[in-house]
Amino acid sequence: MVLFRENVSQRREALAAALETNDRAAAEIALHSIKGSAQIVGARRLEEIASKWEAWAPSGEFSEDALVEISDAFRTVELALTAI
Repeated sequence: MVLFRENVSQRREALAAALETNDRAAAEIALHSIKGSAQIVGARRLEEIASKWEAWAPSGEFSEDALVEISDAFRTVELALTAI
């Protein structure tokens, strides 16, 4: 689970940077990685959110809301993992 936390944290930072520079390709890569990591650990809500925003990234129809939703879902997963 340490790798999951590290990967998602790094990808969230990459997503924030991509949003700042309007780099759609980088945003899509970060979201795809988050989606895959979430899928591996069974974090379905995080996976769904990342998948939704990943689908919108190529068109540029994404915003800071993506980062907020990803961060909120990730915090929920972290809390659940801490409780285990």
